[in-house]
Amino acid sequence: MQKNTKFHTNKREREERSDELALLADISAFEGRYEEAEKLYIEALASADQNADLWAFRAINLSGGLGKWEEARKCWERAEKLDPEIREMTKGAAEVESSELMERPKLIRNIRCKSRSRGLLREIEKD
Repeated sequence: MQKNTKFHTNKREREERSDELALLADISAFEGRYEEAEKLYIEALASADQNADLWAFRAINLSGGLGKWEEARKCWERAEKLDPEIREMTKGAAEVESSELMERPKLIRNIRCKSRSRGLLREIEKD
């Protein structure tokens, strides 16, 4: 019984750390520090590689901030595979030409709102 509790505690701690890193990455990207944001997204994904929203945020940073279209496309594909709703929201960003993707500020707002809502729901479920 003790071991199971420890597992859940560690998992929760990893999720919380991943959320902290994602927030720091978001702030870095917002402030134009895209290389720093990229490092933080990679670190956050190291303990939350099944988080579709993180993959989508990393894709946005890679494409819009760093101009790394091919890497961004791979991140979009991963995000869309993990969460089909992202594909609907982004209208298949992984298949969109890079110039079109840059013209989609609504896409970023939609993903961020969805992700933040999920986080709030997760917090409510814990209580």
